[in-house]
Amino acid sequence: FDGGLNDWTVEIVDPAADSLWLWSADGDFSSGSLAGANTIIGSATAANGSMTFNYDFYVTGGDPAVAYSLNPIPNMTSHLIRPEIDLSTATSNLLSVEFHQITRKFQAAGLDPINHLTFSQDGGATWVGTDTGLGVDANPDVPANAAPFNEFTTVNIPFEVDLTLPLQIRFTYSGSFYYWGIDDVRLVQRVPFELAANDFFSITPNLTTPVGQMADAGFLIDVKNNGSEDMTNVVAQFDISSGGTVVFTDSLQYFTVGADSLAENEPFPGTFPTDLAIGTYTGTYTVRGDSLENNPNDNSQSFDFTMSDSTFAKDVGVTRGISPARTNWDVGENWSWAYGNHYLVPNGDGQYARTISFILDVDPGTDTDISGDFLFVKLYQWNEEGDFDGLATITERVELGQALYQVQANDDLNKVITVDLRTPAGDLEAIPLEDNGSYIAVVEYRSNNETATLSMGGARVEDYGARIFQDQFTDSTLTNYASVLLIGDELDTGDFSAVGTFGSTLVPIVRLNIGDQPLVVSSVKLPTLADNSMAISPNPAVDFVNVALDLEEVAKGAVLEIMDVNGKTYNMIDMRNVQQESKSFQIEGLFSGTYYMRLTTENGRITKPFQVIK
Repeated sequence: FDGGLNDWTVEIVDPAADSLWLWSADGDFSSGSLAGANTIIGSATAANGSMTFNYDFYVTGGDPAVAYSLNPIPNMTSHLIRPEIDLSTATSNLLSVEFHQITRKFQAAGLDPINHLTFSQDGGATWVGTDTGLGVDANPDVPANAAPFNEFTTVNIPFEVDLTLPLQIRFTYSGSFYYWGIDDVRLVQRVPFELAANDFFSITPNLTTPVGQMADAGFLIDVKNNGSEDMTNVVAQFDISSGGTVVFTDSLQYFTVGADSLAENEPFPGTFPTDLAIGTYTGTYTVRGDSLENNPNDNSQSFDFTMSDSTFAKDVGVTRGISPARTNWDVGENWSWAYGNHYLVPNGDGQYARTISFILDVDPGTDTDISGDFLFVKLYQWNEEGDFDGLATITERVELGQALYQVQANDDLNKVITVDLRTPAGDLEAIPLEDNGSYIAVVEYRSNNETATLSMGGARVEDYGARIFQDQFTDSTLTNYASVLLIGDELDTGDFSAVGTFGSTLVPIVRLNIGDQPLVVSSVKLPTLADNSMAISPNPAVDFVNVALDLEEVAKGAVLEIMDVNGKTYNMIDMRNVQQESKSFQIEGLFSGTYYMRLTTENGRITKPFQVIK
């Protein structure tokens, strides 16, 4: 694309006025509202231009407020078509398209991948891709919402071309957000032998795991033969090394991997060792066959992980802030949500949950409605009922511990917050864990309005997708999930989803800290507020209960909760700058029995019982 299209053509599909492939002199996508960093194409000839489809800028004009307000999010479709290529000098009818691409993607408009290729040998009358009728995915291993993918790429044409006819190549963008750019396109004959270690491989259940708590998790990697000939005696090997020394090895014999085929979903015989000491390790998958390859540089995949003394974590450090898009909530719905991580504890007997660490992303300039609010930090035990659907329903989870935290203006991505876990009733009692216990550590934010919500610290990580897949469908009775998410007002009754999250490469910074001794809390227990600080009426109550507050001094933050005798919270109101205040709770959904109203402020706490009769 030296200086322009150079006989390539653009076909605008939907919407006709805006959906454009454009030539760009610098290949820079930073004008988009959600472009992020590293947005310039890295092709060898980038200096003379490239072709770009900047959906983000077309739709938002570079304004993040527009991006967050889109409901629904519109789709765009456009084709970039290469002129006919004469194949009469080719010696093989198995061909590949090589090109440099930069992409960050969100969702496709239909069944075709958001970035795909199709091919024509009849002057563009018909376009074909895979044998399923879909286009060939230009980047199948790039997850949605991941960091920009900026690499030289090879896409095999998935059929034998007719060398007597010219060939056309069509690049299609079809979907929404963020962008796609291409350069240096060329058609080549496939090499005979070309193995690749696929991006779909199993990692450790956590990137940080306490010593002695490595779950019974195996190894898996997909092996791709991009060559035109079968590769024989294929072996995949997995090594764990520390400081350059290999401390563990396992392998899997694939025998023959056919030409242009994928050997997938085959677990190794072994599992991660359970006796690794505290330290940092590297796991490496390597694939090899018995024929000399053209490019052996793509025959391995690696990831790092850590064994700690007491911390479970899905991350190795914060990389960004994260919050749901505004379109996740219905009009009029408060912008509440809960986000956390799932942890399996294989050897929980004799261990205790002690603290949870997390990171918030509060911007003092824009999050003035957030600073001073309270949020809950909770630990649940999840008894998945054998369906492995990834949904922690209200009947499957039990609250074990919680902490109340008041958001500070200086809570940013550089500040790790650690809170002591108390029982659901607020007591400083031991929270024992169980062998093979499944736990969810989560931060819950209950918004009072539809204009402000909490942003948390998040991390781009190695893809947990293969780990989850292997546990669910191959060789495990327990699944090691990654993050869990619930968006909406029903935080007490809704489903925490381990599958409908922000993808398997993005996790929140929510870490679980355990130990062989119950937590010894150094802080002073909250004082008890005066008895006349809170009055409840009517008592007994039928359909509603009123609460009158009369505090001795103004509370910067206050939380009112209705709980049952087991400490389970049924309703909550978050308030600020409170002294004399009246609130009403609707209780039609509560059964007859004894309940408790609890008021918590930075100055103290008071709990009073009331009766519900039906």
